Amino acid sequence: MDRVVDTIVKQILYDIRSVKDNFSDIRSHQLFFRQFRQNINTLWDFVSEDDFSENLVMVLTDSIKNLEVENNIKYDQLDAIKEVIVAISKGNISEEKLDFYMEYLIEKDIPLIRLPENISDLYD
Repeated sequence: MDRVVDTIVKQILYDIRSVKDNFSDIRSHQLFFRQFRQNINTLWDFVSEDDFSENLVMVLTDSIKNLEVENNIKYDQLDAIKEVIVAISKGNISEEKLDFYMEYLIEKDIPLIRLPENISDLYD
């Protein structure tokens, strides 16, 4: 794995661990969302384009936005995001693995389609 990707993945895993360690603190959730969004966007710039890793990063980008809109993330959803991040870090994401992880996120009640933040977004 590329050193830059490795560094970004380590930061994301650290952020997930921090939220889990302070799970009852809503402020830690908000900080996580902000930091995760920045890190996942950076990861998107460096992740392999040779497989479906980039697609999986895109799915996570929309997923975290949806969870942020709800302003509520569950412990098992953090575990699911962590598992997907680890898979991305290993690379070699096939189309079948992409489908598997998308289904896995759905099973954990993580919406994959970007939800509107407010009613005016429906008219943009």
